[in-house]
This record gives sequence, structure tokens and C-alpha cells, in this order.
Amino acid sequence: MEGISNVKVTGMGDRLLLLQMREDGGLEEVMKSHEEWWNVMFKRVRRWSPQMVSTSRSVWLKVHGIPLHV
Repeated sequence: MEGISNVKVTGMGDRLLLLQMREDGGLEEVMKSHEEWWNVMFKRVRRWSPQMVSTSRSVWLKVHGIPLHV
């Protein structure tokens, strides 16, 4: 698909992703030209606003030297 390789995806936590074009503009055009694909891959795509914040975060911890039963 033309243009899709220029889309940068950044995880924002809580199952939120920020989609950006690597170059200025054009994301809406790419989304319109492949609208069916976007609708299959994402539940909902909305324009970002400062009020969109994550309400939770997932964290992976790697712990050494502590017994598993603790």
C-alpha cells in the first residue's frame, strides 16, 4: 500500500497508539485511500487532542535473586 510505510506508530499506553507521518502532512490522505484496511486494523481512529491521555500503563519487570514463592 502506497504511503503506509511513512506512518510512524507510537504506543501511548492503555491500548492507545499515536499515528504520525514521518514527513509533514498526508496521513488523512493515506487513511482515506485505504479506509477499509484501517477499519479492519483499528477499532477507532480519531484526530489527536491534548485531552487524550492514558489512564493506565503496563510495565514489565525483570527480577533476579528473589525466590518465586515470595
